Amino acid sequence: MADHGALLMMGKLHLTTKHYASLLYSWNVGKSWNKLRISSTNSTLYDIFTDPNSIIQTFLVQVLEIDYILKTLKKTSLYTLNFGNFHARQCVGETNPGAADSDFELWTPYGGKGRDCLLGRRIAYTRRKQDSECYNGRDVEFPVTIENCECTEADYECDFGFYRKELDSSSPCIGYKEINYTAPEDCPPGTYYEVSLGYRKITGDTCQGGVSHEPRRIPCPASRTTMSGSGLMILLLLGGIVVVILTVGYIYRNFDEVKRRLKVGGAKKGGNEFRDVRYGRIEAKIDEADDEDIIIQPSSVSKLSLIHICRCRRAI
Repeated sequence: MADHGALLMMGKLHLTTKHYASLLYSWNVGKSWNKLRISSTNSTLYDIFTDPNSIIQTFLVQVLEIDYILKTLKKTSLYTLNFGNFHARQCVGETNPGAADSDFELWTPYGGKGRDCLLGRRIAYTRRKQDSECYNGRDVEFPVTIENCECTEADYECDFGFYRKELDSSSPCIGYKEINYTAPEDCPPGTYYEVSLGYRKITGDTCQGGVSHEPRRIPCPASRTTMSGSGLMILLLLGGIVVVILTVGYIYRNFDEVKRRLKVGGAKKGGNEFRDVRYGRIEAKIDEADDEDIIIQPSSVSKLSLIHICRCRRAI
């Protein structure tokens, strides 16, 4: 494409059969096409290059000459095609397109269905009239006008979880299940939450007014207290830290009491460690001459040999 889109060129690339490289070009925006033969030998068109901004009238064509019998490449050739002298005069009247003395007209793309709106807006481009035999030139600038259209059913599509029974924008969007109007968990009083009615505007559509399928805005309940998951986790963490601090503080202030209770508890537990030991009867011989010391000599004891010496008072 060259000369601001007024000059078009195309061709078949990378042919592997016997062929002569050729091109098709159109100077009237595709209204008619002309054939241009590039090479008279067996060759194929490899690529077409032009200015990235498409403002000049020059093409660079790369052609490969091939030996179709040996399936080898003979040589590569570059051809420059200059259409600068194709038309003698430069086009005029770009500021008043559509006028009788202007070489330009307004062109508006549309999405069919009898509307000249596409994605909710009407765009009018200035282009050269197809029958005007002139060239645009490098520095010409074309005005573009954009106007938003009123919204229609065609500007909306079904939202997630909804579908149309018919592949037509006039068919309503039906939900796979009933619409849930319950407020979300994170809904502070004084704010709003939105509930989809089954429609959403097509991405990039800029229509205004007309048919409206916007989500329904519902105020959050005033008396509802909510807390997000992250807030609950923080609250539990702070509560755990407070419990640990209070426990450590209590132990620090009452260390002696806690230590005494731990010892008493250990002693009670250790005092019963011989409760299941079975002792034999002990026979003792008492020497009455000495009323202060009593020596107990144990006899043989089954399962346990024990010598126990103690001082005690003789009972009166």
